[in-house]
Amino acid sequence: MSARRLAATFLLAAAAAAATLSLACVPEERDALLAFRDGVTGDPAGRLATWRRRGGGGDCCRWRGVRRGGAELDDRGYYAGGAALVGAISPALLSLRRLRHLDLSRNYLQGSPPGPPPAFLGGLASLRYLNLSGIYFSGEVPPHLGNLSSLRYLDLSTDFSPQLARSSELSWLARMPSLRHLSLSSVDLSSARDWPLAIAMLPSLTALHLSSCSLPSSSTQQWRRLLPRNLTNLKLLDLSMNHLDHRAELAWIWNITSLTDLNLMGTHLHGQIPDELDAMASLQVLDLSYNGNRATMPRSLRGLCNLRVLDLDSALDGGDIGELMQRLPQQCSSSNMLQELYLPNNGMTRTLPDYDKLMHLTGLRVLDLSYNNLTGPIPRSMGNLSGLDILDLSFNNLTGLIPAGEGCFAGLSTLVLSENFLTGQIPEEIGYLGSLTTLDLYGNHLSGHVPSEIGKLANLTYLDISRNDLDGVITEEHFARLARLTTIDLSLNPLKIEVGSEWKPPFSLEKANFSHCAMGPLFPAWLQWQVDFSCLDISSTGINDTLPDWLSIAFPKMAVLDISENSIYGGLPANLEAMSIQELYLSSNQLTGHIPKLPRNITILDISINSLSGPLPKIQSPKLLSLILFSNHITGRIPSGSQLDTLYEEHPYMYSGNSGLCGPPLRENCSANDASKLDGQEIAERDFDPMSFGFGHCLGFVFGLWVVFCVLLFKKSWRLCYFCFIDRIYDQIYVFLVLTCKRFGRG
Repeated sequence: MSARRLAATFLLAAAAAAATLSLACVPEERDALLAFRDGVTGDPAGRLATWRRRGGGGDCCRWRGVRRGGAELDDRGYYAGGAALVGAISPALLSLRRLRHLDLSRNYLQGSPPGPPPAFLGGLASLRYLNLSGIYFSGEVPPHLGNLSSLRYLDLSTDFSPQLARSSELSWLARMPSLRHLSLSSVDLSSARDWPLAIAMLPSLTALHLSSCSLPSSSTQQWRRLLPRNLTNLKLLDLSMNHLDHRAELAWIWNITSLTDLNLMGTHLHGQIPDELDAMASLQVLDLSYNGNRATMPRSLRGLCNLRVLDLDSALDGGDIGELMQRLPQQCSSSNMLQELYLPNNGMTRTLPDYDKLMHLTGLRVLDLSYNNLTGPIPRSMGNLSGLDILDLSFNNLTGLIPAGEGCFAGLSTLVLSENFLTGQIPEEIGYLGSLTTLDLYGNHLSGHVPSEIGKLANLTYLDISRNDLDGVITEEHFARLARLTTIDLSLNPLKIEVGSEWKPPFSLEKANFSHCAMGPLFPAWLQWQVDFSCLDISSTGINDTLPDWLSIAFPKMAVLDISENSIYGGLPANLEAMSIQELYLSSNQLTGHIPKLPRNITILDISINSLSGPLPKIQSPKLLSLILFSNHITGRIPSGSQLDTLYEEHPYMYSGNSGLCGPPLRENCSANDASKLDGQEIAERDFDPMSFGFGHCLGFVFGLWVVFCVLLFKKSWRLCYFCFIDRIYDQIYVFLVLTCKRFGRG
């Protein structure tokens, strides 16, 4: 089963003797499988849904993942779309006495807390295949597994994980003489000093994976004699990502002439690789990449006529590219030629060789010379490598024109020439490359118009011509047949994109960057049909329009949207909160109005240098990492909360240029007067209700009147006092009026 399988699998098969028996389910085996199921606490993909005793599921031979058969086991497996079983491995499996094939890989069956691989698995005496890869066990690998004397396949590896499982000694492997495939990658073997001896006791071994195991050194004379003599059947050896750190000529591996696949990536071998390598005629794959001490290239690899893949990424210390090419296998039959050559990050110099120096490499499908110091033009004759599928010459100092002509690089699917000093136009002959899926030309000095022939590349999925000096108009014709395009980058070119207002593109983009291209003045309507967008940059594109209503609902997968540095006016979408966006950049526009509620999943929001006003809404976005508001007209008190306080500590300029803001963490206090100036009108407009005011006024009047009436009605002494008071007031008014009248009469 492939070690790269991304799903939970569970395959079970009976012993060879079971081929003559009835295929009906044995009750004891069914009970064991049900006990295993009960140990699974999580089955998100429903992998074990058919495992039940009743309801038509009693025949365990029909259960998903269970196989019975003869000596050769069904090894197809099942994909669960990323699902994984959770729980622990049940010892009930011991009841499956004839079990020969057990694959529990890519599950979470390490238990809680994580423990080592179960020791009881050593009791499955008939087992021939055991795959526990991708299960994050922790602790010592039990030596009881050595009891599986019939085992042919053992995989305890984990991919790209910390070394949680460990084994301090591997002597138990000697009890597995039939073992053919052993993978202990990412198991800590730093204390297993006996590992070479243990491996030497496996004469049937054909594949050995010990990547990232912290292997102790094994460069002694004893191992150099013993291991090659015992491992005569070994085909694949993976010692990558182990800090062997000794001279290459001391390694024992060069004398194992049966090897077809040798991986020494990141092993820190140094010094001259011995000439014995040239005698390993069976080698098909050789990986010497990422050796920090820059192991020196052997004087010749010409004898490796079966070599298909050579990876020397970051393995050499400079050199002449032409001279290196002459060391590669030559005079081999056309069916036995090198197919993949990786030479990036080696500081190689000089110019690219002409075709006459590459004739022995006509079988090449992949050529990667990126990140070197190559100079000069790209030879037109290189285009005669008709079998070339991938060509990567990026990050060099190449000059001149892009080679053109019918038949030149005709079979390419990937062409990467980025970050060089290429000049001239993109050739019209680019339209002849019908197999092209990736075209990457960014970071050169290309000029002129973009040929419309690009629109003929029906298989193109990735197009990047950014950071050049290209000009002219991009029309619908440039996109005519690009139905498979998912990524496009035209940014930082003085290009103008002109398409019809009703145009619907033939593609569905996932990532697009049109920054500094001319797309305005209207907001591009065709973008609303790109429902698969995850990243879109239309900053500095001359848009002078409002944000369309469909913006907040058209992109359900959008993660990053940049519309900054345009002339967009009007308000933000009222339903901005409904967007699933994570990063939104709207700075340097002419936006007005209030700030609506923010999307809950947003992490970065930049709305600086606009004319937004009103209060800052309460932040309910727990993932927010950056909120840039400077140079607006936002007013009122800053909402309290530790989240905004933390953001202010990291971005102390976030509120700058909003003179109406007050309250912590700013120095401007929101005093009563300040609050009335800043918030009074807004609060009054928000809280004043004429109907409520009138009703309350009337109710107060009636209530006050009845209070006075009831007191006078039921309290006699208060009633007498009240009327006496009224009488006195009346008398005083009467006397005042009489005297006043007499005074005026005399006058």
